[in-house]
Amino acid sequence: MTFPYWILSILIIPTLIILGGVYIIESSYEQKVDQKLLEMKDKIFLQKQKIESDFAIIIKAQEGIAKQPEWKTLPHADLFDESIGGIPEDVESNKRTTARYFIEEFGFQSFGITTLDGQMYLLEPFSDQLSLSKFNFADREWFQGVLNSKETFVSEVFVSSATNHPIIVISTQLYSEEGDLIGMWGGGMDLEFLTLYLDNFRDEDTSIILLDNNGIVIANTDDITEHGKASENFLKFASNPNAYFYDSDLDLHVFHTTVKLQSKEWSLFATILEENFLVDAKQKKVEAYSLLGLMQIFLIVITYFVFKNVKKNHQLTQSLQENQDAMIKNERLSAIGELSAKIAHDIRNPLNNIKLSLDIINKKNSDQKLKEYFDKIDNNIFRISHQVNDVLNFLHKNRLKKEEVNIGNLIRTSIQNIPIPEAISLEISECMFKVNVDSIQLERAFTNLILNSVQAIGNKKGKITISIEEKDSICYITIEDSGTGIDSQNMDKIFEPLFTTKQQGTGLGLATVKNIIEMHNGSVNVEINPTRFIIKIPKY
Repeated sequence: MTFPYWILSILIIPTLIILGGVYIIESSYEQKVDQKLLEMKDKIFLQKQKIESDFAIIIKAQEGIAKQPEWKTLPHADLFDESIGGIPEDVESNKRTTARYFIEEFGFQSFGITTLDGQMYLLEPFSDQLSLSKFNFADREWFQGVLNSKETFVSEVFVSSATNHPIIVISTQLYSEEGDLIGMWGGGMDLEFLTLYLDNFRDEDTSIILLDNNGIVIANTDDITEHGKASENFLKFASNPNAYFYDSDLDLHVFHTTVKLQSKEWSLFATILEENFLVDAKQKKVEAYSLLGLMQIFLIVITYFVFKNVKKNHQLTQSLQENQDAMIKNERLSAIGELSAKIAHDIRNPLNNIKLSLDIINKKNSDQKLKEYFDKIDNNIFRISHQVNDVLNFLHKNRLKKEEVNIGNLIRTSIQNIPIPEAISLEISECMFKVNVDSIQLERAFTNLILNSVQAIGNKKGKITISIEEKDSICYITIEDSGTGIDSQNMDKIFEPLFTTKQQGTGLGLATVKNIIEMHNGSVNVEINPTRFIIKIPKY
C-alpha cells in the first residue's frame, strides 16, 4: 500500500508557519531598530545644527558690532584709571550697554575690551572690573590666539574654578579706521546652558555628552555637575568616524557627530544602554514569540492527533490488506495442498514399487556398468520421494511426540538418509547432552537443511560443518557450508512456502524446517558469506 505522502505536508505546514512567524517578528523588530537609529541620527544632527547655528549668530553679531564706527576707536589714555584697572563706569556708556546686551542675550559671564598690551580697560559687569584690575591677559592662550587669528577667535574650553562650569572665550578683533589692530572685544561664555538645552532635547532613555577637542566635558545630561576630562571610553568613541556604532563591552549604542565652531571641533554623543534600547519593541517581540510558542504547541498537538489518526487508519488499512492477502494466500495454498496431497499419494505408491523392484534387480545384477545406471535411478527416486515427502509433511502438521534424544545422533541419522558426494566432506561436533524433542520431525528438518547444503555445493569440492552447543538450557545447532550462498535480496523470502531458486524443487523444504522448529518453541535464522543456518531449541 502506498504511504499517503500528504501526511508530510501536515508536518511541514506548522514548521513553515512557525518559520514565517519568526521572520515576521524579526523583520518587524529590525524595522523598528532601523527607525530608531534613523530617528536618533536625525535628532543628534539637529542638535549639532542648533549649537552651530546659535554660535554662528553670536559670532556674527559680535563681528557686526566691531565694524561699527564708534568701535574703531578706544577711549583716550587719560581716561584710564589705574586704581580700577580700566575706565570709570560712566564712560563709554554705549559700549557698556552693548556689552550688557551680549551678557543678557547670549549668556556671557563678562564682556569687555582689551588693549594690545593685554590690559582689560572696559568690563561689564563693572563690579568685576575691580577684581580683574590686577590681571594682565597678555600671556593668556585666548589673547595670543586673537592676535594671531584673522577671524573671531574661540578659545579652548576650560573649567571655571569659581563655578565649576565650562567656559570659552569668544573674541573679535577691533581695527582703527586706518585698518590697524587696536585691541579686541569679547568675553567669557558659560557653557552650562548647553547641558540644559541638550537635556530638554533628549529622550528619557538617552544620555547626551558634548566634548571639546581636548576631551573636556562641556555638557553631560546624566550629571550636569560633572566637568573636566572625559572617561577613556568617550575619548575612544571620539576617534570613531562612524555616525553610529555598538560597543559590546559596555552594551552601549553610540550616536556620534562633530560640532564645528570656527577652527574648533567638538564631539557630540547620544548613548543608549542596550537594556533601555527599544524596550517597548523588545517587550512586543517577547509577547510575539510567546504567542508564536503557544501557536507552535497548538499546531504540534493538532498535528500529533491528526497524524496519529491517519497513522491508525493507515495501519488498519494495511492490516486489513495483509489479512486479505493472507486469506487469499491460504486459500490458494489450501487448494494447491489438496491437489498436491492427492498427486503425492498417487505418486508415492508406484514410486515405492519402483524402488522395491530396483533393489531386487540390483541385488541380482553383477554387471558393474548396469550398477552405475541403477545408482542414478536410485538417486532420482530419492529426489522425487523427498519432494513428495516435503509436500506431505508441509500439509500435515502432526502433534509433537517428544522424547529425550541426543541431537548429535539425530543429525547423524539424518545424514544417513542423504546421498552425499565423495567430494563433500562433513564435520560434526560431539554432543554430550540430550534434548526433549520430536525426533522424527526434527530429523526431517535436519535432513532438509543438510540436503540444501549438499545441493548448494553441487559437484564441486566443498565442506559442511555442523556444530552443537548448549547454553542457558538452549541447544544451538549451526549448519555451515561452502556452497554458492544465498542472494541477499532473497533473505526475507527463503522461509516462505513455494519460494525456491532451484530449477528442481518444491519451495517447501525451508518452510517445513521453520514450522518444525517453531513447533518446538525454537527459532531458525540464516546468515550469509558463508551461508550459515542457526537453530535454537529449548532443551526441555
